[in-house]
Amino acid sequence: MYNVFLGDQTLLRLLYETKICQYGDLVENTAITFYVLYTMWKISFDLSGSTQHVQQIMEIDVALERLGETVDYSRSAVMTLLIPIFQIGVCSVRILIVWISTSGRIESIPYSKLFQIVFSDSLSFTVMNHFCIYLYALYHRYRRLNTVLIKLQSSTFRDCFVRSKKCLSLAPRTQDRDACARINSCGKLYSMLFKATETVNDKFGLALLLTMFVWLVLIVLYLYYFMEATAGGLFHDVQRYINLLMYISWQVIFSVGIISSAIYCCEKIVKEAKFTSYVVHTIINYNSDVYAVKEAALNLSMQIVHQTPKFTARGLFPVEYVLLLENLNAIYDKSASLFP
Repeated sequence: MYNVFLGDQTLLRLLYETKICQYGDLVENTAITFYVLYTMWKISFDLSGSTQHVQQIMEIDVALERLGETVDYSRSAVMTLLIPIFQIGVCSVRILIVWISTSGRIESIPYSKLFQIVFSDSLSFTVMNHFCIYLYALYHRYRRLNTVLIKLQSSTFRDCFVRSKKCLSLAPRTQDRDACARINSCGKLYSMLFKATETVNDKFGLALLLTMFVWLVLIVLYLYYFMEATAGGLFHDVQRYINLLMYISWQVIFSVGIISSAIYCCEKIVKEAKFTSYVVHTIINYNSDVYAVKEAALNLSMQIVHQTPKFTARGLFPVEYVLLLENLNAIYDKSASLFP
């Protein structure tokens, strides 16, 4: 990074001489430098040295086993193998695109700048891996909880059907007490899952904020380069224009992919938590004449209302699909103002 600043190194000016070459490079290099320094500390010390979130996952698994659900860890083992392979592939494609964009002129590539680009991409990829893998683990725990509630819903529906056919007494029975106990256990498990989602916000809030900010800045910056080159008539030189388009497209696609993956994982958990509410209300409707089961399910329903998971970037804005749409609108408005 020191060599990049000292030598004013850039790959973009090999492809196109932009009018904001120094200012654009300064913004990009400064943003990436601060981001790299933060993520190096975050990954090495804050995430790797913390066991709080792992302990919470283990406690959730113990609670699931008490409810008769076991977690398959082999799926996580396969993911652990595939992710580094995928990351190596992403970095290789990045280097390949740089090489193709410069028409194979290896001697003209500033290697300090190339290393800075690949290293920042790798760190961003690693931070998102930590974030998404932890959300992936929570998502499957929410699904296991919903599986327990669905089985409970089926059993209570069957009991209600038998009760109505045989005109049994409405007094609490052993099955009803067991159902109430399982619903209460599901409520405790849901609280543990909600606490784990809050740990995600505490652990990854600032990292998520900086990641989205840096890559959004780069998206706007590189789209400006592309529109400036198009307006300047670079498309008359077809080869240079295609090379510039490839270089910019990778930067934009990678940035959008990083942001979209975080939003997608967050929305998956929120969707699964909302499905929990649907299953609980189904239990309430099926057991409207069984006061004990209905009351336990109502308490769980109220708990879900107050403990719906919500992911934010350090509390500044929610991480959801609406955010992606707002960012795209902001980029479009900015581009329209620069090139009306």
